[in-house]
Amino acid sequence: MKIAVVSNIHGNFGALSSVLEDLLLGNVDRIISLGNNIGYGPDSEKVTQILLQLGVSSAVGNHEQA
Repeated sequence: MKIAVVSNIHGNFGALSSVLEDLLLGNVDRIISLGNNIGYGPDSEKVTQILLQLGVSSAVGNHEQA
């Protein structure tokens, strides 16, 4: 089983899209986020929606807590 770990996306949908493209081409079985998916970048909502659509499990980072 291939598991990919991502973290500190901080609302950067462009970067996340590039990473997901590589991960999905690599036949990853599961993606886990260590948190801080939102904040700083302009696309926190888009990041959140795509992670939910893909069923990505995520820890709660300090940006989610704030």
